[in-house]
Amino acid sequence: MHDVYFDDVTIESEKIGRLTTINSVVQAAAYLLQSWPIDSGKELFAARRACLACLEGKLSAGATRAAFIDATLEAGIHIIPFVRSPSTGKPQAWRKRRPKRHAWPIPGQSGHAR
Repeated sequence: MHDVYFDDVTIESEKIGRLTTINSVVQAAAYLLQSWPIDSGKELFAARRACLACLEGKLSAGATRAAFIDATLEAGIHIIPFVRSPSTGKPQAWRKRRPKRHAWPIPGQSGHAR
């Protein structure tokens, strides 16, 4: 059995201001079993079943994420929305560029290799 990852879900934990980011099925299952504020609920059990089914390969990570979000709504847990920064208009490919090599010799050096 291996972990399956999905898009981040950032939630506010019981301590106000403390945020927890869940981005895998194993993390979601652990949070549902160990840190969940309520002990029962239809969506809670559905989310637990979804985590198990996903780890067995019977359900997608996206469906498991949706079940986890439904359970947070049932429990009254506040979800922090993901906000993308505004586009700068620059292309997304970031690469390091080599320094340009100049055709003329550097002052103090001769143009011939010895």
